[in-house]
Amino acid sequence: MNKTLLLVVSQIVLISCSSDDGPAEQPADPILPVAGFSASETAIETGASITFSEDSENATSYSWAFEGGEPVTGTDKNPEITYGASGTFQVSLKVSNTDGEDTETKAD
Repeated sequence: MNKTLLLVVSQIVLISCSSDDGPAEQPADPILPVAGFSASETAIETGASITFSEDSENATSYSWAFEGGEPVTGTDKNPEITYGASGTFQVSLKVSNTDGEDTETKAD
């Protein structure tokens, strides 16, 4: 009698059906803003205006303070300020984004 041996090989493949595409992502490092600004002029006649230009990095909002200026505060990116009296005045710019804030102050 001729007997045939039948060999059956099975392979089981398990496939994960998960929405996870890999290891959990680590939160990104914060991108902090760095305040910086310059002025169109540093010496003007009484009643004249100066344009301030922000030179900040990674900023999304701006908060200015102008000692002796008009207006005294502002939130424009590049404001124009009038000085009605002579003197040396302090200017401050506070910048922020979702990760933090930074301030630069200049006294001349």
